[in-house]
Amino acid sequence: MDEQLAQLKNAVLAGMPECAPADALAKIGKDRKMPRAPGETDAEYASRLKDAWTFWEDVGSAFGLLKELKVHGFPSGTNGAIVLQQNGTYYQLDDMDPPDLVTGNLMQCVNRKDLTGATPGTLRGWTFDVAFGNDQQFAQFGILFPVDVPTLTTGSEDAARLNEIVVRSQPGKARFYGVWVVVTGEGFGWPASDARTFGSGGTWGGNTIRYIEPTTQQ
Repeated sequence: MDEQLAQLKNAVLAGMPECAPADALAKIGKDRKMPRAPGETDAEYASRLKDAWTFWEDVGSAFGLLKELKVHGFPSGTNGAIVLQQNGTYYQLDDMDPPDLVTGNLMQCVNRKDLTGATPGTLRGWTFDVAFGNDQQFAQFGILFPVDVPTLTTGSEDAARLNEIVVRSQPGKARFYGVWVVVTGEGFGWPASDARTFGSGGTWGGNTIRYIEPTTQQ
């Protein structure tokens, strides 16, 4: 009887991240839709799983998406991931620990066109790419890395992992149009303090840009 009682207690404890054996953490993570990050120790992973309810409070927002990218080892802070919305708003984490959200807009790069091809100046933001379709829809976003991430290439493990993170953390109403990595040079419209704009000369979009498609067009 004592042995059976001990087994029952252990079974209950195995469902608690702070008490669970190492081989149970992956199952808890699957249940909470929080996969282990590369290089994350058992103790670090258990701590993050225990805080799952706080994590899920931010899911569906740019802040939640950026924080999960940071946890999974993607660059963050001043030279890290930037979420760009088609309406001209951008979001980025600062360099503090824990990080806070930095927001701004890139109104100097407005080129939004109406259905006739004119630029009326009444629509905020810019066109991601006319090939993507509806330029009148605001709920579109992409991710920009202003400094090269060599492991982030088409078909790479990091590209697949990033797309999985976006699917988990993006707003359900928004469409994700992929990742742009500035390999060399300055990005068109970024940095906001010294951006290339229409008519300013120079190379738009950086000297070399690497584009990574989303897994699916949401």
